[in-house]
Amino acid sequence: MGEKEFDSQIQELESEIERITDQLDAQNDYENVKKELDILRNYEFKEEMDHEKTQTVEELLLLKNKRLQKKAAETNALLSDKTNELTQQSETIERLQDEVSLKATLVAELETGQWPHRC
Repeated sequence: MGEKEFDSQIQELESEIERITDQLDAQNDYENVKKELDILRNYEFKEEMDHEKTQTVEELLLLKNKRLQKKAAETNALLSDKTNELTQQSETIERLQDEVSLKATLVAELETGQWPHRC
């Protein structure tokens, strides 16, 4: 075997070592991401994970999304009810203010003797 063949083989082996090193680094990143994901799961979805250990993150996110949508719908319904109640109370207040104004006018007319229908 000649020197060129050795150099070529060494270069191929160095390239292979570099490729394998890059692959290991990528796998190390994968392991770090996996650990971070497990931490996130434990923090964000602890309640759900206690009930079902085999759910994927996607399933947990869907479950949480459904719960949030349900809560939003309940909150919107409550807001609608309160808005209707406020509208009714505002109408009642307006009607009562009109009655008070009318009665105050009648009392003032009676006190000054300007009531049109004298007895």
